[in-house]
Amino acid sequence: MLPVVSDRFKKSESNYYSSPRSDLLDMIPKSCNQILDVGCGTGERWKNFSGEVTGIEVNEEAARVASGVLKNVVVGDLENLDLRLKAASFDCIVFADVLEHLYDPWGTLEKMKKYLRTEGVVLVSIPNIRHYRVLRALLLKGEFKYKDSGILDKDHLRFFTRKQIMDLVSGAGLEIMSVKRALAASSKHKILNTLFLGALSDFLTQQYYVLAKVKT
Repeated sequence: MLPVVSDRFKKSESNYYSSPRSDLLDMIPKSCNQILDVGCGTGERWKNFSGEVTGIEVNEEAARVASGVLKNVVVGDLENLDLRLKAASFDCIVFADVLEHLYDPWGTLEKMKKYLRTEGVVLVSIPNIRHYRVLRALLLKGEFKYKDSGILDKDHLRFFTRKQIMDLVSGAGLEIMSVKRALAASSKHKILNTLFLGALSDFLTQQYYVLAKVKT
């Protein structure tokens, strides 16, 4: 039996649905004016955006706030929505920490491609399950503790390493244009990584950002 959506996605953290995500949005090409933000939260990150944004949000309270910021907000679970959006109408589709929450992120990403314009791009951010803090707890303590947010968010249904993220994106018929890392590590670990010429980067990366376009 599938979990009740309204219960799954009620978070107590005040910034869970309102993070500005400048780290992510900086990767969007300046030429993109029509955006589809899947998992738009409160829409906070688009307050200074000059183009038009349509959002999809499963949390009703966050969607209500977003409706005052965005052009249009569709409320509901993406995997069960009958989206009445026009095909080939967006310059960019954003999945900001969304795909790992889905039962079928592979099929969803493939399905959503049709809403991209010819030169449109997809921007994806996904946590890295290979982060050393996760591995350390698993190997040394035998723990895999779910939390309210972060890599081991209790609402995550899928877990990805860098390789699986690349496979997810390319498997949907998308060509990867650029990949960015968000490192989360102590100064000691970062210095060690530098000494090893970046060989530890996959273990220090908390988040991957992938910008891709439809393969031609």
